[in-house]
Amino acid sequence: MAIQAMLSKGITLKLDDTLIEGLKSTAELSESTEKIEVTTLANENKTYINGLKDFGDSLDFTCVYSKKEYMAVRALQDNAVHEVEITYPDGLKVTFEAYVASILSAAEVNSALEFTIQLTPASDIAIADSQA
Repeated sequence: MAIQAMLSKGITLKLDDTLIEGLKSTAELSESTEKIEVTTLANENKTYINGLKDFGDSLDFTCVYSKKEYMAVRALQDNAVHEVEITYPDGLKVTFEAYVASILSAAEVNSALEFTIQLTPASDIAIADSQA
């Protein structure tokens, strides 16, 4: 049976109780681990073990600019940890705590204004099926 593709429409981002309405793109969530070399002089080849997962020190989400939403996100730049919830259309849910920063994007001729929400993870990142 072929895998059915899913449209990204309907992905949501919540910061604490604030639903981000103008979400345009999400951050890449890579569960890669750092590799730690453990090669000894007896080994024929280099050998490694997995280190800690590294989701990255900055997860960027692009949004269509609206003053109300930008100011709401900007208010979360308080050096405190905030709850983050990303929900995909099929029920996959990503939750973690993060520090929030915002970047007002550069303006260009004949383009929509945007801003970026930059999240710095401050906890483990949980990925679960909210419909299970």
